[in-house]
Amino acid sequence: KKKNVIQMRQHLAVKVYKTSILVFKDRDRYVSGDWRWRNGYARKNPRKMVKTWAEKEMRNYNRLREKGLRVPKVICLKSHVLVMEMIGDSEGRAAPRLKDAASSLSSKKMRSLFEQLLKDVRTMYQDCKLVHADFSEYNLLYHNGNAWIIDVSQSVDLDHPRCLEFLREDLLHLKQFFSNRAYDVVVPSVKEMFDFVTDPAINGSNIDQCLELLSEKAAKDFKLEIEMKSRLSQGIDSAQIQKDDDLRAEKEIQAAVFHQAHIPKALEEVDYADKDQRRLREASEAKDEKRSEGIYYQTITGMNHDLSGPREMPSLMLLKKEDKAAMKKEAKKKTKKQGLEKEEEVEGEEKVENTTTPGTVKVSQNEKATARENEHDRASDSTFSSDDDDDDGESASSSEEKKVWVDRTKTPEDIEREKRERKQHKKDVKAAKSQKRAEKIKKKDKKKAIKKGSGKK
Repeated sequence: KKKNVIQMRQHLAVKVYKTSILVFKDRDRYVSGDWRWRNGYARKNPRKMVKTWAEKEMRNYNRLREKGLRVPKVICLKSHVLVMEMIGDSEGRAAPRLKDAASSLSSKKMRSLFEQLLKDVRTMYQDCKLVHADFSEYNLLYHNGNAWIIDVSQSVDLDHPRCLEFLREDLLHLKQFFSNRAYDVVVPSVKEMFDFVTDPAINGSNIDQCLELLSEKAAKDFKLEIEMKSRLSQGIDSAQIQKDDDLRAEKEIQAAVFHQAHIPKALEEVDYADKDQRRLREASEAKDEKRSEGIYYQTITGMNHDLSGPREMPSLMLLKKEDKAAMKKEAKKKTKKQGLEKEEEVEGEEKVENTTTPGTVKVSQNEKATARENEHDRASDSTFSSDDDDDDGESASSSEEKKVWVDRTKTPEDIEREKRERKQHKKDVKAAKSQKRAEKIKKKDKKKAIKKGSGKK
């Protein structure tokens, strides 16, 4: 241990930082980049820095307590000795760690503690501008039905270069502890909790709704995981089992990539925002999340998922709204498809009735097509007959020959014969018109030649 905690009769806790031996191997991770040690620190002589380390913990406690978080109250600080109130009962028994008390708590209480701790992490980040950097069941006490936060000496400010890395580690510890099946708590992914903690659009009026949406999504993912395990145990559908394995492996890869990725805290830190926006748009059009892998700063910067502009609604509520719109669109499309299928069934029934009912006129599909062609030919004849004023006689004669082409009393052979006759008449009319136009052109050319004196009379 790097310090001693001594209980006194006045029910106070005294933390004494050891000056001779400070067993803290990873101290450089927390110290490098902290403004308190901007001028450097003695790596080989921990005695010179323990006083500053104790003062840092006292200030962090005060900052958390001012924002309403459950932390011990600091009584005084003397050199490397920190005196605080003791978290425990009136008889002086200290409160147990959450790891030791969890086995005696109900599942409902554990779910409540998880939501409380997730809110505490968000309050530390958004209001206190701190990241605990060692948030685990070993640094949480269970007292009077609530979890109390202790050991904040290594907590870092948000301007620390590794603060988001520490935040992801804290959320990973939280997930690993509460994911124990004995506690029966459905825990979201680290990325989902990270977005909840860092989303600037979440406030006191919608935080409970966002927590509910987060729980719903986690429950949905948990149900899917149970179905995948059930299929694997039964071994019925090998193809689906292979898909499940691929999906599970892909999720693990995405979680590992997110844990190691660099996440900018502001848009000023983004080098190629237009390139990222194009990647997100292409991924949305192709419905392939792999194309947008590695872009995680939309929520923390308060931007839309596609980086098209600032976002006023929390990302969880916006995703829920988009899912509802997609479901509504899908339902509308399905209803339309069912309506078309029903119309096709009705048409099929009508065809069956037309072909089976006695005493009715039987009209086949070929006859209908022939009738449509006849009407088209008749319209063409009238068009050709009105093109030239000299063809009035022919137009009149063709109009006299007009008939009702669809005669339900005629046989298909009669209709086919009449069709051939009309086509022949159409060819004759076109040939006559072409000949007449040729004669007119010939007369005009002859007149021009006479005028020029170079043609024959």
